[in-house]
This record gives sequence, C-alpha cells and structure tokens, in this order.
Amino acid sequence: EKVPLTMRRVAELFKEAGFPDGVFNMVQGTREAVESLIDHKDVKAVTFVGSSPVANIVADRCHNLNKRVTALGGAKNHLIALPDCEIDGASSDIVVSYAGCAGQRCMAASVLLLAGEGPKQDELLKKVLEKAAKIDPGTGPGQMGPVIDAASHKKILGYIEAAENVFRPPNYISFHFFSAHLLVRVTFSPACRRR
Repeated sequence: EKVPLTMRRVAELFKEAGFPDGVFNMVQGTREAVESLIDHKDVKAVTFVGSSPVANIVADRCHNLNKRVTALGGAKNHLIALPDCEIDGASSDIVVSYAGCAGQRCMAASVLLLAGEGPKQDELLKKVLEKAAKIDPGTGPGQMGPVIDAASHKKILGYIEAAENVFRPPNYISFHFFSAHLLVRVTFSPACRRR
C-alpha cells in the first residue's frame, strides 16, 4: 500500500515478457479489495503476509468460507550460522540481509542465531559488528536508506529504546534514517521478544 509502483512494474514486466492474461494479476486496494478477493467464488486459496491482526482477520474469513489459507503475521526471518561457516562471506550476507532496504522488506533477516560457541562464532560476530559499523545513513552504495515514513521511524525507535544494550541513533528529521543496530547477547526483554 505504501510502495505500489514496484509491483506495478513487476506486472508490466510479466506482460512485456509475454505471459498470458490471468497468469499474473495485481489488485491494489485496502480492506474492500481484500474481502472481495477472499469472498470470490473462483478464489480457492489465499496467501497473506502482513501484520498479525490483519493475518488473523484474513485467516478467519477464509476459514469461515472453507478456503485454504496461509496467513503469516509479524513474521521474523532467522539466520543460523554454523561453526564451520565461511566468516567473510557469511558476515557480508548477514549485514546485507538486515540492512538492505533499511530492513523493510519481507526477506530481511532480523535474527541471527549462532550455533555453538567458540572462537569461530566470536570471529563471525566481530566481523558482523565491523561491517555494520561501516554502514552510514544515506542513499548511496554501501549506505542504509531511510525507512518509509515517520510512523515506521517512531515504531523502530521504540523497539530500540525498549531493548537492552543499544545506543540511540542520530535523529534525522527530514528523512527517517537509522544507523545499523545490533543487539548482542541480550537478555530477552519483552520488547526483544516482540520484535
């Protein structure tokens, strides 16, 4: 709803590539559009990714109509680093995963689990921290761009302020930037568990 032009371009590319009408359909809208799709007799299954409250609404509506549904709400992606991982490549992939698109994409990994303990895991964590420290706010290569709006900025800042062992990022007024943040070996406070 906030960045519809990207998927519109994807739809155009499908058409330009010669896909037949009906293979890829894009419908933009809010609650009315969603309910219309769910309720349509030709729709047999629904997949949804978004907030947990809306995922529950979508799932309930589908269940009431005996339709198959996968409704993912508030999902977080996890990365697991095994002791035999290649440190430089893994650390780069980890940082790019959570910092790309300011972390506001469905495949951003926000949780890193280090399997086992030892010097290799410590080395990986050190490398991740080094690479994260080099990310500056901005829109150029190697920089982390702004989050989409002031509401998102406020929400993320609340998570950071509620978590342990973190620092407050610079507060940019005209654009909503964050510097890269890592919570390292924190005791899981309620705020950390929620986000």
